[in-house]
Amino acid sequence: MDPLPQSILPPLIREEARYADLLFNHGAFAVCGWTLERIRSRLPSSRADLADLLRHLIDVTGAYHEWDTFRYGAARKKFAHTLVPLRAQLEACGHPEARALSAHLQESYRTVEMLAIHRVESEHTLPEKAELFRLLALDLAANAARRALGESRYEDAVARLYSAIEKEFARRLLQLGIDNQNAPLEAIPVSLRDDFRKHQKDESPEGFLCFGLDATRQVLCLLDPVFAANTHLFWERLKNAMNIRNQSMLAHGIHPVHEKSFLELQTLALGILGVNPPDLVRFPEMNLAAWLPEMLAV
Repeated sequence: MDPLPQSILPPLIREEARYADLLFNHGAFAVCGWTLERIRSRLPSSRADLADLLRHLIDVTGAYHEWDTFRYGAARKKFAHTLVPLRAQLEACGHPEARALSAHLQESYRTVEMLAIHRVESEHTLPEKAELFRLLALDLAANAARRALGESRYEDAVARLYSAIEKEFARRLLQLGIDNQNAPLEAIPVSLRDDFRKHQKDESPEGFLCFGLDATRQVLCLLDPVFAANTHLFWERLKNAMNIRNQSMLAHGIHPVHEKSFLELQTLALGILGVNPPDLVRFPEMNLAAWLPEMLAV
């Protein structure tokens, strides 16, 4: 790309930085990376320092893309590859928005590292699998919020909330020593066993069971009195909210999901998880337009 006149370059980069910020904040990570690369290509050859910083920003944008699509191992590798030099560059910038981004990047890396490690360790024991399911449920709830609030994709959001609830119920059962994806019939309360034979896995000669959300709830209600009491308070509301999800285009029906339905299911899901919306992990805002033009002027 041909060099631009110096009088044009700063305002152009400022506008493209705003566009990159908007893309990142709305989850369009691939297009954001392309925009950052375009900014990098416009820099004068004398600003190799800024070109290097933008290269690291492109890499970390890719890390968030991997995380946003649940590829935690790949996200962890991308963060690890670029985090140290990028944070040093952001800290050296001196702008408060750049320093805030640096701190948030470190928090993001710690979170995705836990997700990646626990996914591997979950194969070892039921308690480790329970820990993973807790992390996954929280990440799914945060992912749902991004789909709904950043993109108005309420269909995708409620599907993630449904999965978060499933993971949380499964986690509670795992804490009692029962894996609802691979449970012996003898682990099921006697009063449910005859009905639960229908959940036997076809490929399991030992008769192991695999069952879903409502069946998990039934077992938990018999084995965990506190869970039973709490579930009784919201189960009918939850069934109604999930019925809207079941009638959605991404499930079994033909009806789109609207914001009101998402918010209702989100309230129930977060209540089940025992968290508030501010407790969910949030991706940072780069705020590139606030500090990159200043660095260019130095």
